Amino acid sequence: MPTRLIKESICLSDTINQLSWFEEVLFLRLLTVCDDYGRMDARPQILKGRMFPLKDDLRADQIRRGLESLQDAGLVSLYEVQGKPYLQVVTWEKHQAIRTKKSKYPDPHTSENKCLQMKTDADKCDRHPNPNPNPNPDPKPTPPESAPAREGPDAAAAARWREDMAVKARIVDACRAWGLPTDPGNVDRGLQLAREYSEPWLLDAIRIAGEGPAKSWKYVEGVLRRARETGSMQLPKRQDGGKRVAAQQYGQREYDDADLTERLGLDALFREG
Repeated sequence: MPTRLIKESICLSDTINQLSWFEEVLFLRLLTVCDDYGRMDARPQILKGRMFPLKDDLRADQIRRGLESLQDAGLVSLYEVQGKPYLQVVTWEKHQAIRTKKSKYPDPHTSENKCLQMKTDADKCDRHPNPNPNPNPDPKPTPPESAPAREGPDAAAAARWREDMAVKARIVDACRAWGLPTDPGNVDRGLQLAREYSEPWLLDAIRIAGEGPAKSWKYVEGVLRRARETGSMQLPKRQDGGKRVAAQQYGQREYDDADLTERLGLDALFREG
């Protein structure tokens, strides 16, 4: 395994500072076992054996919860390919040298897209209503027009799917404006938070996190929990006196297929939010 770099700036990182001691150790040890592209098998039992072989009292469930915290902080992205969990260190290419030509693990951006919810009467995925029995051995990317049908028995499901994609795009816009991570795992988490708390509250929480000391999703969740407890979103004043960009402006945006592709990536158009 190649030597990995840990920079002195990690000592002043707000993102690292918000982690517990175990979460920080988990992240640092994770850097030593990832492949040359920052990817790794995310099964807790595997990580326990690779990263903590001498810690007999450490349980795999502790590692699972630690990985979830690292994803909430925007440090790793968790994903599945063919039912197996993997992880990607989000900013790997900014800090580590890539020496090999091919990763040992699947690319999260080309992951197998599964239909987990809506199926047609013929038990076909609504994103692929006419599967080809003789697929091209060298397939080309499907254009955005192949998104779920807008007419027919699955029109309602397609409308819900498209609205979810639009919410994700607005989340990406807000995160880019305020400096928060926009990796697929965090954007998916953002969609869940929008459903739980409402999209306007989420966008305001993203802005508050962007103006605060920790530009992280864990901070966003803390803002939302406090807002639920108090019954209102706390909007701190800008100390620099600058003009605040209203979070609602993101909620007013609409997107066509080209916009969604640019913000979320082509593969996001063919999987459920």
